[in-house]
Amino acid sequence: MINQTKLRLTEKCHINAKSNIFKQFSERLQACLMLHYMTPLPFIEHVRAQRDLQTMKLIRRKLKKNQLLLRETDKGGNLYVAHLNEFEEKAADYRLKTGAYEELSASPIEEIFNKVTRLLNDLHVKTK
Repeated sequence: MINQTKLRLTEKCHINAKSNIFKQFSERLQACLMLHYMTPLPFIEHVRAQRDLQTMKLIRRKLKKNQLLLRETDKGGNLYVAHLNEFEEKAADYRLKTGAYEELSASPIEEIFNKVTRLLNDLHVKTK
């Protein structure tokens, strides 16, 4: 963020990066940002954050090792743990039951890209 600000000041405001006022501004900006956004956590919060991180890593390892997925069931925050195959089966059943999804045999991206390019070229020719 500081580097971007310095870059914009030199480009837009034509302030020399070697000037004294530029250095003073940079130091004050950095001090202000550090004060507002980099205040250290209290020790208790730091310990709690470290413990939570270790717990999350442990849960992720166990889920990955046993091929389990953890999903939120609804907006209430309830969690559901099931084997990966069970989720795949439920998804396939849902797709068959609703018929709302159609599997594409090929990616339409290239065709869409060509159409957009052609239309943009036509528009460019018309505006000349």
